[in-house]
Amino acid sequence: MAPDQAGSLGFQIKTAATKKLSFLTIVSFTATVWPLSIAQLSFPFVAPFYAASFGMELAFIGFVLTLGRLLDIAADVFVAWSSDRTRTRWGRRKPWVVSGLLVYAPAAMLLFVPGQSASPARLVILVMLFFSGWTKAFIPFLSQGTELSDNYTDKNRINIVQSAIGLMAILAAFISPVVLVDPRATALRTLAANALNGILPALDAYLRRPSPTGAAYYGQSMLIITVLALAPILVTLPIYILKVHEQKLAPNIRKGGITSAIRNPVFLRFALGYVFLMFAHMGRTGLLPFILVFALHLPDSYLFFMMLLFASSLLITPVWSRLLERFERIKCIVFAAGLEAVGLGMLFVILAGNPWLTGIAFVFMGLPGQTLLMVPYLIAADCSDYALWKTGADSRAVHVSLVSLIVKLGSVYAGVSIWLVGLAGFAPTAAQQPPGIILLLKVIGLGVPVLFLGLGAFIVARFPLNRARHAAVRSRLNLRAASAALMP
Repeated sequence: MAPDQAGSLGFQIKTAATKKLSFLTIVSFTATVWPLSIAQLSFPFVAPFYAASFGMELAFIGFVLTLGRLLDIAADVFVAWSSDRTRTRWGRRKPWVVSGLLVYAPAAMLLFVPGQSASPARLVILVMLFFSGWTKAFIPFLSQGTELSDNYTDKNRINIVQSAIGLMAILAAFISPVVLVDPRATALRTLAANALNGILPALDAYLRRPSPTGAAYYGQSMLIITVLALAPILVTLPIYILKVHEQKLAPNIRKGGITSAIRNPVFLRFALGYVFLMFAHMGRTGLLPFILVFALHLPDSYLFFMMLLFASSLLITPVWSRLLERFERIKCIVFAAGLEAVGLGMLFVILAGNPWLTGIAFVFMGLPGQTLLMVPYLIAADCSDYALWKTGADSRAVHVSLVSLIVKLGSVYAGVSIWLVGLAGFAPTAAQQPPGIILLLKVIGLGVPVLFLGLGAFIVARFPLNRARHAAVRSRLNLRAASAALMP
């Protein structure tokens, strides 16, 4: 292939053939994301369950959960920095992923299925262990996914399969408690029991039991999600340990630090736009339930519409796979942001009491799939290659962790939006809301995210490290590694 100018970054392209990963290898790795994606969906049930079952104060439970989330945010960069600097015979990522899962899984089981007794001290310890184990596994896992291959297409394949498995996990976590616990699915459970015709007596009795209420409803929901999340670890973890291997680092690569990412101008340009995208994408979740009830007059429908959103995200995954092969990753992110803006804009303008148009809006919000959440980790990895080329120090996990940190900041903004409408006088327990409050809900919950999506897309669209320029970076790194290997 003839050299081609790479543009303003100032080097030439010289690519080398890279062996493609098998689909079995990709699945062996990406299956690990199932338990890491799903168990946290039990958290909305923790406060009402522990308060009703064990008499704990809601304020105390909320404080503990917030403290755990803050620990999670603080640990991101530290775990990433430590993972980048780890050197063992098993690799630098795998020891973190395995040890993290071995903390995360039992902590999740004891937290969400506490048995007959639970103390405040035990709740604090389990929440801290849960979040620390999750972060210890998840950040190195994401980093490893960007290192399994240098092949551009393989990285996209890993990202897409990982996104699909994560979406299937989330969808299963939404659907299973509804089908097995919710009173609105009683007829469906009775139909299933009649179809089984007593073949499995224990299951037959479970399906025909009255729907639980109160603390029992929350407890059974947490049990179902927890088993669904953690049981596959018995299979996925041994496969990951035995079948997934890390690439060896070139001998001339130094251990990187946090400053390698903070001083990386290419990454900072992307991160600035991504902050606005996540303020919109994660921030919209804060007020959506209230908008459905008070602005659109569709109570008790949030779970259904969210299932519709995740189902559309899962179904669109193959399309994103093709788009990522054909177009630049940044262009795909910009397109995904536009689709989400259309969905949010529809919710802003449609009249109340129209479930069909509301459903179409949620489908549009689901069409971006995991593009806004997962593809940025690939971009962070590309930026880390650029930093490695410039500095000679590897800080891939730190770059990845900063993307994760931005996502979590978006979740913080969701809480801020609830706080703002509360200050303005919104009372969710009131049957009716003044027109001004309803307009405020829509402006903060829908209008502001649309503006953030537009601003974020405008900033990231100017991201300079495209496919050709990244190929040139990798070429330079490969040449540097080859030269170092020849040195005595």
